[in-house]
Amino acid sequence: MESNDIGRVSMDTWLRSVIDYKYKYAWDGTGIAVDAKSQKIYLASKYYKKTISKEYSLGEVRKWEYNIPGLTKTLGNVSTQMALDVVNSNLMDVEKTGLWITVKDTEYPKWFIKFKFDNKTDIELSRWMEILSQEINNE
Repeated sequence: MESNDIGRVSMDTWLRSVIDYKYKYAWDGTGIAVDAKSQKIYLASKYYKKTISKEYSLGEVRKWEYNIPGLTKTLGNVSTQMALDVVNSNLMDVEKTGLWITVKDTEYPKWFIKFKFDNKTDIELSRWMEILSQEINNE
């Protein structure tokens, strides 16, 4: 993982709280970590211009998808079919590049984890789709 001070919001404190987890990522005030041992997912995202952090059991995750403007891929824990939607958007709109996680939570049902936009973004987001598929669906 690269330095997490890159971006406008440091995630160093949040990353220290999930340091022992095999899978973790943070960028610009948002983050995700998966702990297979405890079967938990840890999320940090902005709600109402404030960074919120919560943990959920993997069983509370309903759906996950990623978005790179111009391309969206979806995979959920019920259906293993991948849907491909082409959207009309500016390919350089980096603020909309990231991972969406939908969970069983009436207060914070949908989380957005920003990803650094570069030539490896599609690979990194695909990697996270596979991590979530394996950990949540036990595939």
